[in-house]
Amino acid sequence: MKRQVFIKLREENYVASLRLEGFDVRSDAVPLTLEALRSKYAR
Repeated sequence: MKRQVFIKLREENYVASLRLEGFDVRSDAVPLTLEALRSKYAR
């Protein structure tokens, strides 16, 4: 359970950093894993 919470927090931090870099990231479209996030928003 703690691992899921930790992963969720890391995803939120990653999305926040993407927003700061100018990406338009909708929270309802966030993939479930950081790897999916990285591949989706990779430059």
